[in-house]
Amino acid sequence: MDIVPSGRDPNMANLVESEGGVFIDQDPFPAIGRDEIEFLKRGLARSPRGRTRLCTHKKSDNRVHEMFISFVGRNYVRPARHLGKDESLHLLEGYGEYYFFDNRGQVTDMVPLGPYGSSAQFYCRIPARVEHAVIIRSDQLAFHEATMGPFDRKDTILSPWSPVEGDMASIKVWMSGLPSDAVVPRPLLKTKRVEAGLLVADEAVVSVGAKEVDGLKREMQRARLLEIKLAIHQDSATTLQESITLRHREKYVRPRLLTDDASIHVLEGAADVIVFDGQGAILNSVRLQGSQAGGKFYARSPALTYRYVLPRSDVLVMHEINAAPQGTEASFAPWSPLEEDLGEVGGFLQNLSRAVSA
Repeated sequence: MDIVPSGRDPNMANLVESEGGVFIDQDPFPAIGRDEIEFLKRGLARSPRGRTRLCTHKKSDNRVHEMFISFVGRNYVRPARHLGKDESLHLLEGYGEYYFFDNRGQVTDMVPLGPYGSSAQFYCRIPARVEHAVIIRSDQLAFHEATMGPFDRKDTILSPWSPVEGDMASIKVWMSGLPSDAVVPRPLLKTKRVEAGLLVADEAVVSVGAKEVDGLKREMQRARLLEIKLAIHQDSATTLQESITLRHREKYVRPRLLTDDASIHVLEGAADVIVFDGQGAILNSVRLQGSQAGGKFYARSPALTYRYVLPRSDVLVMHEINAAPQGTEASFAPWSPLEEDLGEVGGFLQNLSRAVSA
């Protein structure tokens, strides 16, 4: 494996190229922002397939796989299905659609895609064993993808009714046959209320856009909640657990042990993501803000550490990803104050804020 020459791009010196256009972030605390996305976009010019990828997981057998992928607009992603694992797409730049098909290639569903803040959906979760394909409608496309490991090529089954990659004539004919009236606004996502502040998605294909986030904001204000969460996974035992979480600055969530790698992707607002060891010493902190702000918007924290998200805005909107704990529930940090000990909580947060601002 070749390390990206630091003389060429000193900000990307932590990236290792494992194969053409595929990079692994070797930082123990990967953080992604505008610089990394621009790095991927620049690499498209030397990619024969017109795509580049940055992995924030280190090994193919990691449980949580996350990638940032950039495509040129002429790219064709062949329809396929995945065995035994859901995956998700969180769009950062560009526009397109996610199509779903039956086993004869007939369209069964479609999700219009656009970045956060657009009229389209910025997020889509793809159920296991459902044939699907992303269609690119802009000059470039960049997104954050998540799924469960380990990686095995045999788990991806290419749709036999679809054109093979490189057969441009057949691809053009196939794409022209997609329903011309299919690109319509997505209806509001159906949800079930589990408890105050917790909703669970109630559709086979889950997508989230401005309507869903605005609805969470209204509910948060109406019910005077300090936090509201939309759980995208519909079963607590689901291995890939994801949520869209809105958290008020005044909300204290006691740090828990991460039993696996986990990530935060900030959509709106700002926060410090702080990682501790078992004794409460700070191992790393990074300031995140919405991807349109220009700084870091994503951070991944390693397993067997404790994490705290310290909001720096009145309301923080974030996409959380983690794996379901194996065997036992994650435990609280023994050195952290209980939620009801308001005086201790206040002191803890003041000390924490000073430490990461120094």
